[in-house]
Amino acid sequence: MAPKEFFTTGDVSQLVNISRATVSRKFDAGILYGKKNPITSERLISRESLLSFMKKYNIPLREIEKTPPKYILLGSNDKQLQFLMRKTFSDDDRINVHEVTSGYDVLIICSKTQPDLLIIDEELPDISFKEAVKSLRRLDKQKKLKVLCCLKKYNHDEIIEIGADDCIAKDNMETDDLSYRISTLLNISKSAQSQEAKFDHRRRWQRLSVDIPANLDIFLVKNPNSRESGNANVENISIGGAYLSQIHLERENIPGDTFRFVLNINELLLKNWQAECKIIRLKGNGSLSAGVEFVSITQQNINKISNIVK
Repeated sequence: MAPKEFFTTGDVSQLVNISRATVSRKFDAGILYGKKNPITSERLISRESLLSFMKKYNIPLREIEKTPPKYILLGSNDKQLQFLMRKTFSDDDRINVHEVTSGYDVLIICSKTQPDLLIIDEELPDISFKEAVKSLRRLDKQKKLKVLCCLKKYNHDEIIEIGADDCIAKDNMETDDLSYRISTLLNISKSAQSQEAKFDHRRRWQRLSVDIPANLDIFLVKNPNSRESGNANVENISIGGAYLSQIHLERENIPGDTFRFVLNINELLLKNWQAECKIIRLKGNGSLSAGVEFVSITQQNINKISNIVK
């Protein structure tokens, strides 16, 4: 989306904090310039003129120079993928995400609008994602559309053949990987967030202090079938993550390679509850504790947390 080239007197009034009448007088005096609507005689101030005026009077350019948000269309009925997208970009005002749950909806919306990026799920319920991408590539207005395919198993050659730009495997998908690929395709910088900020469970989500015992399965990301058991105590929880204390592992060793926890709770309102967790912060001062972020969780289990975290 191109930057706005002309601004109404009302727009300029808000940006530079002067009255609309004053904006009109400055336009008529040639201090601000642009064009007039030939029918309504409405004054329209050019971007170049407004920038020059703001710089001259040391007015912050932040609002006028703000890049319009990128428009992402997500075509998927996968609750986990939808959850991951919301968690990754809900605080990023550079990106707007619109969700649809069928391939036909993807084609209809792309025939009417021009997303910057289409994220399309291999497991769409109605039409082949390959045919959807091929159809879009035949539309002149969508020649520049970036397409990211979410596959059950990574297969870059397959998606290049159909005209997509990149792919990502849904197995063990992480927010960091998803954010990196999308930022690269959209040519925007990855949002700078420290690991400590991430552990805050994106504090936009309200946390509940609890004291709940839980069981753990620990596994290496590169070898998920080999698992070790353990247990821990959940001290607080949100829909984005939890804090675990008093972690005990069967072999009492922390793996040297990247690993994950599968957290299992069977207490009170969280009966038969489970989530796969990424370790954000690990402490080993006498006893082991960890801040974890949920990277794989069902909608039903998200709802269970939502019902108790008010």
